[in-house]
Amino acid sequence: MSAFVWSAQAVTQALGLPRIAWDHAYAGVCTDTRAVQERDLYVALQGERFDGHDFLSDARMANIGGAVVRAGTPRWTGFDWFEVADTLDAYGRLARFRRDAFGGRVVAITGTNGKTCAKEFTAAALAAAMPVHKSEQNLNNLVGVPQTLLALPVEAQAAVIECGANQRGELERMRGIVRPDVAVITNVGAGHLEGFGGIDQILQEKISLVVGAPQVIVGARPPDLAGAARAVAKEVVTVSADGAADWMAEEITVLPDGRPRFRVRGVTIELPVPGRHQVGNALVALAVADALGVPLADAARGLAQASLPGGRTAVFEIDGVTVVNDTYNANPASMAAALELLQAVRGTRRTIVVVGTMRELGAASADFHASMAERILDLRPAVVAAVGEFAPAFEALAGRIKRKRLLTGAAPGDVAERLKHALHPGDVVLFKASRGVRLEQLFPMLWPSYGGGEAH
Repeated sequence: MSAFVWSAQAVTQALGLPRIAWDHAYAGVCTDTRAVQERDLYVALQGERFDGHDFLSDARMANIGGAVVRAGTPRWTGFDWFEVADTLDAYGRLARFRRDAFGGRVVAITGTNGKTCAKEFTAAALAAAMPVHKSEQNLNNLVGVPQTLLALPVEAQAAVIECGANQRGELERMRGIVRPDVAVITNVGAGHLEGFGGIDQILQEKISLVVGAPQVIVGARPPDLAGAARAVAKEVVTVSADGAADWMAEEITVLPDGRPRFRVRGVTIELPVPGRHQVGNALVALAVADALGVPLADAARGLAQASLPGGRTAVFEIDGVTVVNDTYNANPASMAAALELLQAVRGTRRTIVVVGTMRELGAASADFHASMAERILDLRPAVVAAVGEFAPAFEALAGRIKRKRLLTGAAPGDVAERLKHALHPGDVVLFKASRGVRLEQLFPMLWPSYGGGEAH
């Protein structure tokens, strides 16, 4: 099995540039001069707060082999030079070229909620039968998706690519780069409303990833998701944890530590991570594995080895307090799932809910926060700590909760000291907010012994 080698000829072909008579090989493709290696091809991307063209001197010092730059950029000598109209588009074209040279199968996963978990589950299920390459961290945008494809190792037989969007048109561009053999939409709900305007627009955006895909796998929310997918795709497979579908879960139970157990097609599966809502993500993984020819028993064995990135639905104990940490992101659907997990884990124990702003909900943000505040109070928590936009939502409901039980502030640090005094051994505490709130900053403030892990 020979390694993929970037050459000047391949770069001009990928970028649609005039054919050249000479040729050089490059070690790889890089966009960050802090990580660039000797003989790399450097792509000078421009972001909101940086411009890669400002670092061409650093790139030359690293002895790069070539650079892809915006047309009209003053010429630097000492390495190959490729001028393009748009370097971000060029980066995607390079990734598309690498994808077309890939001999394995490519899976693309999107959705308002669960795409990262579904990606991790899918990679774990496939890994039981083949070498798998997957998106790392949150590399799911128009920079991260190409970066993932450009890092494809030669031994991989499948690639699982997470695709996210917060503006219209992004997933269509990703589809042109990824060209998925199997495309997944976990669900469609209220998320990134500022960029899309409404649920219908979000649905249209998600559907744009699956147009023309040989096989599409969709979740059950909203009910018209499957029909919308069938209008643009060749074959659509449905999954559901709570109703009829091609892949259904039966006999779902939640164990005392919050992990779900269920049966699917006669096989019992116990997930290694907490949250009943993870059953739907596991069904996605099983359906993808089936599409790629992995037997159910093997895929189920792979699922047992799955793990999730930090901040996503972790339950652990520290200083006698059970912590439900779901601080990576938040929107109404994921918030509801976190509350469901809290109910399953707490039993009869005293409960504290710590919540922060659900971001990017647009004009309806205040209504969403108010509605979720009422749902939280329905659980009768002993204490609520509300940060950001949740603070006025709870203060408007002060008649339903005693003032000494309600802690509010603009930022996590504003509630830290009062929350610390409210905690008792034996409590169950949920932490849930959008990533930008950085609610996890509270952990070392509340527990000096906290070391950053999720098992103590």
